[in-house]
Order: sequence, then C-alpha cells, then structure tokens
Amino acid sequence: MKNIITIFLLLSLLLNLCACSFAENKDLQGSEEELLRKEVHLKKVLDIDLSKFKLCDLANDFINIKEMEFKGKYNIDTLYKKGVKMEGGLRFTNRFEDNIIGNLKMGMNTEEFIQNIGQPNIKNEKIELLGYKTEKYYLIIKGNKKVEEVSFIKRDFISKDYKNLLYDFVKNGEEKGYYTSYDTFMEKYHKYLSKSHIRGGGWLVRYPGIEFELFDEIKIRVYNDFDGTLVKENKNVKITYIDKDFVFKGEEIYYSWEEILQKEIQKNGILSPYKKYLAYKEDGGTYENASILIRYCDYSKADERIYPGYFVDNLKWISDRYLFFTAGFKGLFLYDVKNSQSINLIDRLEGEEVYPEYELKSIDSNSIQYINEHGEKIILNYEFDDEGNINIRNKKNNKENNKDKVKKG
Repeated sequence: MKNIITIFLLLSLLLNLCACSFAENKDLQGSEEELLRKEVHLKKVLDIDLSKFKLCDLANDFINIKEMEFKGKYNIDTLYKKGVKMEGGLRFTNRFEDNIIGNLKMGMNTEEFIQNIGQPNIKNEKIELLGYKTEKYYLIIKGNKKVEEVSFIKRDFISKDYKNLLYDFVKNGEEKGYYTSYDTFMEKYHKYLSKSHIRGGGWLVRYPGIEFELFDEIKIRVYNDFDGTLVKENKNVKITYIDKDFVFKGEEIYYSWEEILQKEIQKNGILSPYKKYLAYKEDGGTYENASILIRYCDYSKADERIYPGYFVDNLKWISDRYLFFTAGFKGLFLYDVKNSQSINLIDRLEGEEVYPEYELKSIDSNSIQYINEHGEKIILNYEFDDEGNINIRNKKNNKENNKDKVKKG
C-alpha cells in the first residue's frame, strides 16, 4: 500500500513539473513575442466598447448579418438616394438625415459627439479623421469641426490556421518553393482579403494586418493589428513593421484619394451630351483596379465602376446612353449605361483569350474607324433607333458579347 501511495505521489509531482514546464514555455513564447513586438515598435490598439450606444437599423444589420443577406435586404440605389454609399464599407454622407449611432447626426459638432461617445483610439488630425476600433467594427468619423461623413468597416480576423503564415513564408519559403513560385504560397493561404497584379508584374496580396508584395524583390509590410506570429527578416525577405492600424491606414488612403478624386472628377470628368451622366477613368495602379467611374448626376443611382481588366483610354460619349472607350489589348468598347453592359467591337481570335492588335483612327457622330491586325482600315458605321438603341453596321455578331464586371458603389 505504501508503495502505491509513493508511486502516486511521484506521478503527481511529475505531472506538476510537466505542467509548470509547459506553462513556463508558453510564457516564454509569449514573452518572446512581446519582446519582438516592442523591438519592432508595434503597439496594439485596444478595442473601445461602444455597445451602450444604439446603432441605426442599417448600421446594425451591416455589422451583424452576412454580406449576401444584407445585399438582399437593402437595394444599393435606394440607399444611395438616402445618402448612403457602399464603398469598402457602409458610408453615410451629408445627405443622410437620421441618427446613426447614439445621437450622432450628419453635420453635428464633432466636439459634441466626442463628449458624448468618448475619445477615439485612432486618429489623423491632418486629414481630419477619427477612428473608433471596437470588437466587431471600426467607426470612422470624417470632419474636424463638423461631422462630414461617417463610415462603418467590419473587422476581418486572421484565421487560426493562418497564424503562422508570416513565419512559414520567411522560415520555410525557400524549402517549400514560395520564393520561386508565388502561386504555391497563394494557393496554400488562399483566404486573402485581396490579390492584384502589380504594374510591370508580380502580385500584391493582403491579409488582415499584413501585405505581401511579391515581385523581383519580396517585400512584406506588417501592421500593428496583425494577429499572427511575428518573425525577423532574413536574406530573402524584406520586412517592414509599420506602427499603424491596417484598416485605418486604408481609410486614410480612401479619404485622401477621395478628396483628390472628387476634384479630378469635376475637372476632368466627361459629361454625357444631356449632362445626365459623368464618366471618369481611374488608373488604379494595377490592371484589375483600372476602371471607369460612371456617375449619375441626379444621384438617382449609385456610382458604377467598369473594370475591363486593363488600363483604359479614349473615353467619349456617342450618345446619352453609350460611352466609347479602349482598354489596351482588350479591344474597343461601348458601354451601355441603361443595361450596365460593355460590348466589345472587336472579335476575339478563335481559340485565343486575347484580342487582335488594333489602332484607333477616329470616332465621330456616326462611325468608328480603326486599323486591324492585318493593316486594313475598318469602318464601323452606327445609328440609333427611336428608343435610343444603337445599331452597328459592318460588325459581325459576336456570340460571346463580352460583358465586363460592373460594380456599384
């Protein structure tokens, strides 16, 4: 009996020692992570609790129901008429009249709002931007003296199985072939926020709190809200630690660019003949982001953006319904505003994904002229019927009738 008790006590002591050792190792790992975070000057922004302030139904649904359910419940054009935009988040403009959160209304004194709801935990006074980072969302206030715009951005979190994606890329990238085939990395970690081509080649891939620039030189930018395992750079990878919140940085870019964009639209936007629509080409920096913005001048519908998949040029309205433009090797296009549809005027080469070379010569009130890949001059005569539909002569029917992706908001 004594032997059994002795063995039991020894086992208990051993288990306690193992538990202490595990706890110490866990604490050590945590300590190392904190030390590295301090070393690279990343400070976590603690969440603010705004749960006691009532959200309007629209904001509450945006935050708490699934995206497809929200889109099914709310019509984007109806929201736009009320002064609400859907552009990377839910954005209330100065045309919105009701309370948004608590007693916050558009146009109210910013200081009064801060006194009621509390100080923001992120801000950029230079561009008059206040940020409230909460457990579920970001509340962004634009305006120094008066509230000019209010935005809600839902928070994205890096999944548990992605916690080591930075560590895996830096420590195991050479062995696993990430550095020679970026697709290998992107296929394994495919739950990214966005992926786009960099001008000239390469990829820009974004995850919550971190972005990978995968080109001739590998560059990684890590922000203070990255919730994965940190690691020091090695000879193959350049890591830049940025003590900024990734989402708020995006909002800084959005509002800085939005101010420039609105001025550019007013200056360089092209009005349709009866001033019903305005078209403006946006470079976007990458092929995927290059677009044309279509604005309804009476605010009857939300802005539309056409993404042809290449940089655009030669914008010209040929009626109050049809916009002509070119998109590099993609072809010559007419955009039908009424049906939100792009029509390619050049037939795709049989069995090929690309279109033949062309050179635009002229476009006037009844014809479009270009030189095709054989050096032949092609004249496309067009006219409109009584309902404003376009009829193009000398144009073969294209069964595919290329349709570009159209985004509203």
